[in-house]
Amino acid sequence: MRPWPRPTLVRRVFLSLLAASCVIWIATMSLILADNLGHGKTSEELTSLSGYLVDGLAGIDEPGAARAFVLGAIGETHRDAYNWRNFKLIKMQLTDRGGRVLLSNLRKGEPPLAGAAGRIDSIRQGRMLLARGDTARWTIHIALPQHDFTGILRDDWLSLTLTILIAFPIIFIPVWLAIATGMRPLRQMSERIAARGADDLSPLGFDPQYAEMKPLAASIDSLLLQLRNKISREQAFVQDAAHELRTPIAVISAQTHVMSMASSERDRREAEEQMDQAIARSAHLITQLLDLAKLDGKPAQPGVTLDLARLLRQDLAQRAPLALAKGVGLSLEAPDALMARLEPQALRSVLHNLVDNALRYVGPGGRVAVGLSQAHGRLTLSVEDDGPGIAPELRELVFERFYRCAGNDASGAGLGLAIARQAAARLDGTLRLGAGAGGRGCLFTLTI
Repeated sequence: MRPWPRPTLVRRVFLSLLAASCVIWIATMSLILADNLGHGKTSEELTSLSGYLVDGLAGIDEPGAARAFVLGAIGETHRDAYNWRNFKLIKMQLTDRGGRVLLSNLRKGEPPLAGAAGRIDSIRQGRMLLARGDTARWTIHIALPQHDFTGILRDDWLSLTLTILIAFPIIFIPVWLAIATGMRPLRQMSERIAARGADDLSPLGFDPQYAEMKPLAASIDSLLLQLRNKISREQAFVQDAAHELRTPIAVISAQTHVMSMASSERDRREAEEQMDQAIARSAHLITQLLDLAKLDGKPAQPGVTLDLARLLRQDLAQRAPLALAKGVGLSLEAPDALMARLEPQALRSVLHNLVDNALRYVGPGGRVAVGLSQAHGRLTLSVEDDGPGIAPELRELVFERFYRCAGNDASGAGLGLAIARQAAARLDGTLRLGAGAGGRGCLFTLTI
């Protein structure tokens, strides 16, 4: 089975014009039928013809001249009439004032034409209309058959079809030329893209002459710029990840050598502790890298309806032992229940990274307060601490991957806040950083 031809713009235009021509044919034929069917059109034609004959007969005195005029006029009508079939069936009867028939084309046995002057009458079971015209010497009776559907359709469809067939190429050829000319900039743009190398993501620099093409060229340049920036970020991310992983791996390698060469149990134990810390740091970094990879560029998962207040209480209860061990107060201010529909894993990612980040930097005796509220259609999650805080000019930088503020000796790879902001974006929310209560510490606010 042969495949269906691939659709093209030229074929689409051709079929559209063909469909439009069919609609025009049907509409025009409908108008012709509506204009010709019934008494109205035939009455107008009959009145016009009888008036012409009366005007011509008014100046004729001889019977022979009168017959010749009527025959000539009827013959001209046969040839020049728009609907020749209708006029070819004209019935006529010319009489003098004495009632003597001078000219008639009635068949044998047909009754003579008789009608009142100045009036249109129906005769022969309503299929013909009759008009009578009188002069000083002559009386002319003219009968025309009424227009019928099949007759009009048969007489007019061919001429109308030929007219549309002649007009179709006259319309299609200029349209096809306009399309071919209009598509030329698109072909030029495609050739430029095809001629590029795989690593060339620089802007096309193509300025099409048509205004309709300019948004496409600008969109392609914008897409190339986004791809270039994304690749640059990914390259920097890989380099930073390799750099961050190199340190704990080097520590593991060094401490393994120390353990193999240790002469005392104390040296071996210290090497084990250092190696365990390096392994934990590597595991934490790898976990964060995996979390970031899951969030970056992946479509959001369908939301589920859940009690956010209960979810926060459960998750904070798991972090309470760590806060207690560090001597940090961990609190939650939230309603008893707050139902919402969202992606729970993304919300947990925001909460875990913000709380873990706060516990890492807040010293003994400090506090970390988590808040949850909803007002005016907005859901707000806040994490506030009274730690060292972050300078205003650095508050956007801390959301960058692997960025760490100078002077902080807390462990970490600088990925937690980047993961939190990425998870906030999946929730269609915004994550902002400000100063805590009294200007101390940090206040992270997630608004959905």
